[in-house]
Amino acid sequence: MLDNLLGFLLPNLSTPKRKAVGILYLYNIIVILVFTFSLFFIWFNARDAVLVPGSFLLIFYFSLYSIFRKNYTTAKYILSVVPIYAVVITSVVAKLNGFGNNVIMYLTPRILSMALLLTPIILFSVKHKKEMFISFLWSLIPIVLFDYIHHLWGVDIKNLPVGVSFYPLLLFFLACFFTTIFVSIMLLQVVNLDTIAEMERAEFNLAQKTLSLSHKNIQLEFYAHLFEILQITSRYDIKLDEVLKKVIDEILKIEKLGLDKKGVVFLKNKEGNLELVAQSGAKILENSCAIVKEGQCLCGKVLQSKENMFCNKVGHQHDIVPEGMKPHGHYVIPIKIDNEVLGIINVYIKVGEPFNRVVEQYLEATADILARRIQADRNLKQIEEQKTIISLTLKDVTDSLNYAMLLQSSLLPSQITLNKLFKKVYYIYIPKDVVSGDFYFAHKTGREGVEYKYFGVGDCTGHGIPGAFLSVMSIETVSQVIFDMPGSTPEKILEAMRLRSKMRFMVNVETARNDMLDLALCRYDEEAKELMFSGANLDLYIARGGELLKYKGTRNPIGHYPDEIPFELHTIDVQEGDNIYLFSDGLNDQFGYSEEKKKYVKLKRKGVEQLLLSLQDEPFEKHKMMLYSFFLNWKKDIPATDDTTFFCVQV
Repeated sequence: MLDNLLGFLLPNLSTPKRKAVGILYLYNIIVILVFTFSLFFIWFNARDAVLVPGSFLLIFYFSLYSIFRKNYTTAKYILSVVPIYAVVITSVVAKLNGFGNNVIMYLTPRILSMALLLTPIILFSVKHKKEMFISFLWSLIPIVLFDYIHHLWGVDIKNLPVGVSFYPLLLFFLACFFTTIFVSIMLLQVVNLDTIAEMERAEFNLAQKTLSLSHKNIQLEFYAHLFEILQITSRYDIKLDEVLKKVIDEILKIEKLGLDKKGVVFLKNKEGNLELVAQSGAKILENSCAIVKEGQCLCGKVLQSKENMFCNKVGHQHDIVPEGMKPHGHYVIPIKIDNEVLGIINVYIKVGEPFNRVVEQYLEATADILARRIQADRNLKQIEEQKTIISLTLKDVTDSLNYAMLLQSSLLPSQITLNKLFKKVYYIYIPKDVVSGDFYFAHKTGREGVEYKYFGVGDCTGHGIPGAFLSVMSIETVSQVIFDMPGSTPEKILEAMRLRSKMRFMVNVETARNDMLDLALCRYDEEAKELMFSGANLDLYIARGGELLKYKGTRNPIGHYPDEIPFELHTIDVQEGDNIYLFSDGLNDQFGYSEEKKKYVKLKRKGVEQLLLSLQDEPFEKHKMMLYSFFLNWKKDIPATDDTTFFCVQV
């Protein structure tokens, strides 16, 4: 009960100090009351000094009134000064009325009043020096004038029955005694104040560290939720709207955010408006806020300004007011990347909730994470769309190439057709791409009753589609010249092709091209066993009896060439069993791994020649498969360097 009363009267003091000051208050009040009742006792017996006890009662009431009104400074002045005056006045009145006319009764009030000088020091302390000094001076007056006041009223220690020769010495000792006490108390208060100040500084530092630690704990909690949001947005096995729903649920989990357990996420659609894609606790908005236009309501304004918005006193001031909507507040944060707003996060708060920068920073971080996921989804969608377009385009190109390959293949003689012209023949035809710039041909025509077989291999500039165009034109030109000039020797046919090639690409002089054709052409007279050969940059090989005979073609292509020379004709008497080889440079130039050199090298012409010699010990029927296998084993995983064509006839 006493603690409760002191807590009410002295709420600003700690419990120990409150008790000490309260006891001192009580002691001084008791002193006032004791001496007041003493005065009343004297008054009732002596009928003198009637006003004195009444005055002290009035002072007693005023001191209590000041305490209860919490005017502690006034109460301290009264309780530190009045008791000393009460003691001195009571002492005088008592002696005037015949009470205590002895040394002990004379000295007791004096010692008591000197002891009461401690009250200003204790009540005010050195912390309030001015008030303590004033109270001390007022309290010191009756003590200094104690003997004088008694003397004025006719009370003199010299007139007392007992001798007082020791009185001055006693006063000196009392003064020293109480001065020592005064100084000790003041020094203790100074030390106590320093200790209190140090403790207060320590408490302040501790409070600061505790606050900092609390902030860090909150930040760690936020980081944990942000990490969870990162985990959610990193999942590409779920759709974007489901990701956004999970994120808004995660945001609303944090109690310390002070949110109202409601939130929505909008995304900007192709028309530039906001479309509600996820909500938590705000189902009422699914119809009314399904589409929000730019500048409309709070979210539309944020879409327009691209800046955060905070408000905590939103009533029904929205442009869109769903039925049953209660007053609330908002954090509205734009989801943006490179200053482009992709969407909006809108979370609800209670009315009057103060702005919290930590909450805003957390929502901004969440918006940044969502922006990256939304942008990634956009990019993936664009990639998928581009992939679809490319796939369709590639299919069209592939279909066109496959059809072009069929057209090109239809111009080349098949194995069945070749078997009708020659007893033993085979070819290897390997385009680098789907279509080829290489070709081979075989025709039968005659003149003046003599039948000739024309065959050969061509290699046009380039490969792929450009080479294929040239090869188609070259196949048509070779066939046309052979049938227009029946029985002509190979060099004349090559000269005619050169002329036609130059004329073909000279329609527009300013766009004339230097596209060329390498060609090996043979005319074979089966009855006479005569073979005529002429080549444009391609050679002829004949394998006979373990030897390889080589006939060089003219080092000139068919087409535009700065130094044109006539094509040379080779006339050869072939023997039964001779293998005649014609081929493009695709096999020569193909890279493969050399076990001997331990590196990748071209096969080159020398390698091809060794290959042809190695075939002579094998049956002719195996040559094609052996050549093809060698080619595949040589190049392995290395991409083809060029188109490869190989043509072989055995006479």
